[in-house]
Amino acid sequence: PFRELSSTFARLCRVVDNAQSDMNGELKDIEASLNVLEANQKQIKLLKNKATFIANKLDTFENNYIKSN
Repeated sequence: PFRELSSTFARLCRVVDNAQSDMNGELKDIEASLNVLEANQKQIKLLKNKATFIANKLDTFENNYIKSN
């Protein structure tokens, strides 16, 4: 009985170790994806700000040179 318990415990430890290793790998993949998403979000915000700036400049140009004529 003791040998059987020891064997079962050893198998369970291996299963836990494998599961932990798999989860760590998945966590690294998720962290990498999150980093990509955060970088994309920053780029989108920057582009949105640039687009707003250009739109404002175009409105100013239109108001000063096109609508006044």
